[in-house]
Amino acid sequence: MRLKSLIPVCLFAIVTAMLLTSCTLSKRKDLDVSSFNQKVSVIPAQNITIKFEESVQGKPFKETVWDNVSGPFWDIEESRQIGFTQSYKPQFFAIPPVALPVAAQSGVNLVNTRILIPFGNVFSTMFASAASKGFTTSQICFDDSCVNKSSTPDVLKIKIGTFLVWESPLNHLNLYAKRNSTYIQNGKIIKEYEFEKPMLSQKLGSVLSTHSTFMNEMNRLTNKFSEELTAEILEKGL
Repeated sequence: MRLKSLIPVCLFAIVTAMLLTSCTLSKRKDLDVSSFNQKVSVIPAQNITIKFEESVQGKPFKETVWDNVSGPFWDIEESRQIGFTQSYKPQFFAIPPVALPVAAQSGVNLVNTRILIPFGNVFSTMFASAASKGFTTSQICFDDSCVNKSSTPDVLKIKIGTFLVWESPLNHLNLYAKRNSTYIQNGKIIKEYEFEKPMLSQKLGSVLSTHSTFMNEMNRLTNKFSEELTAEILEKGL
């Protein structure tokens, strides 16, 4: 075999070896939080302060992000975007491209996917939208100093104790939130409401869908989940 013909073979071998060793694809899009558009029954207070308790100690709820690997973490940049990171296994590159859709649909785990949901930003922004429509005046707080500066006697505290995101089955998003809200008037607890909300097996696309399709659906479903939870808390927590 001549030297010229060996060069492309060697290059192909090197590239293949690199791919087999490690290949990670990171995809993100700017977060788009929609406005609250549901109807809520009569709300008792006209003016209210809404405080979101911390899910990561010492960090604002609005900047808290969740994934399906490590749970909640604080990251300002990630809180402003949504997306996923895929790590391809070596077996992935051994399958001919034409056979990849069939292999994926068969349930073979070829890719480890880390799904990132900036739930703190989406949920608090959605709640702010709802509050601006349901109350004469409203203020969103993320710490006690903000609450103490507020002049309204009505305070609604919201705590997300558990938020989970996972993919099951393939190309389907699952979201789950649990904990409680506390409605306070003049320093006295008026009502406590415990919520537990799942949104299961929501289709994101197919094995042939683009990355943009997946991220747009992730964004839409997170908005929908947040809007429904917001409506539930306003209707049952006040």
